Amino acid sequence: MLTSARVRTARVNSLVAVLLAVLLIPVIHAAAAPSEPAATSARLEVQALPDCTTREELAARVAARSRRIHFDDGGAAGPTVRAAIIPAPRGGAVAELVIVQPDGKASSRRLSAPSCAEATDAIALIIALTLDPMSASASAPATAAGGRPATPAPPPSASQTGPTPPSAASASPRTAPESPPARPLAPARPAEPTTRPDHQTPSPTPSADREPTVFASPPAPPVAARRRFGAGGAAQAIFGLVPGVLPGLGVYLVAALDREALWSPAVVVAGTHAWSNGLLETGGTAAFTLDALTLDACPLRLHLSPLEARACGTALYGRLTAVGSETYSPATSARPFAAVGGAVLLSLELGRFFELSGRFGASASLIRDSFAFAPAVFHRTAAVTFAAGLGLGVRFP
Repeated sequence: MLTSARVRTARVNSLVAVLLAVLLIPVIHAAAAPSEPAATSARLEVQALPDCTTREELAARVAARSRRIHFDDGGAAGPTVRAAIIPAPRGGAVAELVIVQPDGKASSRRLSAPSCAEATDAIALIIALTLDPMSASASAPATAAGGRPATPAPPPSASQTGPTPPSAASASPRTAPESPPARPLAPARPAEPTTRPDHQTPSPTPSADREPTVFASPPAPPVAARRRFGAGGAAQAIFGLVPGVLPGLGVYLVAALDREALWSPAVVVAGTHAWSNGLLETGGTAAFTLDALTLDACPLRLHLSPLEARACGTALYGRLTAVGSETYSPATSARPFAAVGGAVLLSLELGRFFELSGRFGASASLIRDSFAFAPAVFHRTAAVTFAAGLGLGVRFP
């Protein structure tokens, strides 16, 4: 009887032990399972051309790598993510990522890529690894840079035990079976992304720390300017100053700042000697001589190679000499003359060093004299005088 009691007691104890083991199995599994990180909310700002990428496209690429990252622009308490992608000067794209934590600490990463798509993919990978280090995107399950999905890894062998690491679940055949936890993103200098032969997502090369910066669009390149000097001679004609046309010759000097823009200032200084003889008027014969300096200030320039045109303000000051002969009282008179107005200068390039120039101007007379063989007045200086000239010049350099 004692033996039977002991047998029954042993059976009861075995049954209780099995029952306890069954009840403890879920607890043991729950303790052994890795804890699921909490979801991360962040604010996303994207600066890029519409044909390069958009905020929605970048958010979708991040979501393909981690379901625990959510972008909320309505005032999320999490970090602020600023991404900017611009075309590179020699092709491809340049991207910069700045992540500002709620405590104000910022980190940045700058990289170059052959295209906007690859730059967007690289930025999405960095965001996923920074905000969700346990993300399965460490092995790039998303679309690769070449436009083909990465090749899935073969299933683990039967000898493997324990849960499969998330980073190895979707790795390509050439990817290591395990990926170490990603370190937090640190400020970095520019680095070139590398693309593997199996078309996996490019991964930026780590670099040294630097001060955090906020990316901005590069300023427009300055307009190239070139200093130019020149000199030449011209034949001229002045209308309205004396009876008929007053022809003459002149020389000029030019100093210009040539730019591929409307604002291209230039200064032209010219000396003129004009004369007219044998003008038969009532009461005698008249002759006129003008010696003057002209200053043209030209702020605006239109250039359609090899032709250019400049709009100028002009001022003239000189001395006008009148001589009366074949009259009862021959006389000579010299008077100052001044005028201000506007002019248009034209030039046609003749090779590298020579140019054909033209000038057309209209000026208001500041001094208006009358000329007469007493008592008859045969001419008075016009209120507006006109000038035209054609010349040949040398330009350098």
